[in-house]
Amino acid sequence: MAEALIAQWAIELKAFFITLGWTETPGLASITKHGLQEGDEVHFLVPSWEDRGVADALSSLKALIERISPKIPVEEVRVPVDSFEEGAARILAALLKASAGGKKLIVNLSGGMRALIVEALTAAMLSGVEGLVVEVGAEDRRFSVEATLNAWRGMAIEGAQWRLMKALEGKLALSELAGRAGLPLSTAYRSTMALAKMGLVKAEKEGRKRLVSLTPIGRVLLMARGLKGA
Repeated sequence: MAEALIAQWAIELKAFFITLGWTETPGLASITKHGLQEGDEVHFLVPSWEDRGVADALSSLKALIERISPKIPVEEVRVPVDSFEEGAARILAALLKASAGGKKLIVNLSGGMRALIVEALTAAMLSGVEGLVVEVGAEDRRFSVEATLNAWRGMAIEGAQWRLMKALEGKLALSELAGRAGLPLSTAYRSTMALAKMGLVKAEKEGRKRLVSLTPIGRVLLMARGLKGA
């Protein structure tokens, strides 16, 4: 079987991200569909806690990939599934790190916990990686569907905007936030409004003050930026 999975004529290198549950079948189906060759890499998205069923499926897939080629790197991405923001941030950081190598990213969401799947889909949509493919297999395994996501392309976050996001702790008045970020109030206002349009911060008036706080998606992106090099 291992020989059948080798992409004989493949040119484009790939990085697989596979949500994994108690069976290796969805991951195996994705690898079979796209082929696997030296230079590719495989990342299994699994819960951060130990699970015997997941461990058995992971062991089986690792053994198969080892038979194809011991030079194909395999990584376990341990995801804190019970925290949406931390989980999505962990996956997003892994996606961005892999994308730096120029490989085609394939995110398979056919296995694993529903919370893990939602976090992986969120990370894929936020990544903005050109050509990233998301695929899901049908429950009866008769077919799979896939889509290329570029949902966040063009929503570049500028330096001043990152500084504001990093300075945000809880809910701050705009004037205090500008001071913490070391920005003129006018720049902080423009950057805050731009971030609010992207859904990364929430800006609301309370009396004479404009209070600013991170949204859940904003926290995901900020966490991922810190984790990317980890």
